[in-house]
Amino acid sequence: MPLLLKDEALAFPPLMPDHPSWVRLSVPATSANVGVGFDALGMAVSLRNTFWVRPAKAPRFQLLPQAGLTPWGAHHPSAAVLAEVPLNEHLLFSTLASVWAALGHPPQALPVLEVVAHVAVPLASGLGSSACVVVAAAAMAALASSTPLSLQALLPLVAAQEHHADNVAPALLGGFRLCPSWQEALPLPWPEAWGLCVLHPTGGAQSTAAARAVLPAQYTRPVVAQALANSAHVVQAVHTACPHTLCAALKADVVHEPFRSALHPHFDTLKNALLGPVANGLNGVLAVVLSGSGPSVLVIYQRAQQQHLETALAPLLLQHPTLHPYWLALEAEGLTVTPVASVGA
Repeated sequence: MPLLLKDEALAFPPLMPDHPSWVRLSVPATSANVGVGFDALGMAVSLRNTFWVRPAKAPRFQLLPQAGLTPWGAHHPSAAVLAEVPLNEHLLFSTLASVWAALGHPPQALPVLEVVAHVAVPLASGLGSSACVVVAAAAMAALASSTPLSLQALLPLVAAQEHHADNVAPALLGGFRLCPSWQEALPLPWPEAWGLCVLHPTGGAQSTAAARAVLPAQYTRPVVAQALANSAHVVQAVHTACPHTLCAALKADVVHEPFRSALHPHFDTLKNALLGPVANGLNGVLAVVLSGSGPSVLVIYQRAQQQHLETALAPLLLQHPTLHPYWLALEAEGLTVTPVASVGA
């Protein structure tokens, strides 16, 4: 059983030299923005990265198959690139050092850890791969600290690493989240009747920094008003479980998708094919939005009509063979921490 719950402190198992056992950290992927909720809405989805960590005499990071696990699976053969990153440049270890310092510990006392990772979330994909690493690293720092911390207490620390909370909050806490600040992540309901399909273009990595660079420095008052109305519309839609309200809310973002779509030409193609006049609402699709800053595309649909969506997607996937569909669900649980006997357990 995981040792960590949302209202519990990260006090055990300690990552200290006199406790050399493995600890497994599991962190879900996320889909941020959900179209119109720029930097404010985010959800955890049922795809996870797993990290096994224990105290060591020298720091080590491994991304090799362990105990029958194959990092990245058949669709992501480039995991070796990540394994070659120098430890002092790796996001996991730089975050560990940053959070360790934020907890008030001197750098000379930084814990020395061995980490083995099983990576299922594609890098730079719009699915929160960096948030997974940041949350895991922050948890490692907390586990090695003498000061117990709750998940809620970790939220501002991880948000400071990412400079926004819409990815790290659901990765840490799970569920669908409204993030009004770095310190707060309000839970929102998600109707069970609504399914999630992420279409990820293999090899189409896109950094968040590059995707932010195409956004305007300022927005006009009408655009801001429309953006606020769209976000409020989403909140109303999930509270009432009204598909028509969700369709209206996510029909047209005004903050980031109009500018980022030029970076991801497949986005408009998919949106027109799945929501356009030809589709005529017969495939069960409620919304097609960029997942985070892209390049992945999030399709929200009526679960009862999944077969119709699969039929509609079949010719699109033949036309765009690099697109890989992930059939997912909202992940209610965020970070979990479990003591285990070995890597792979």
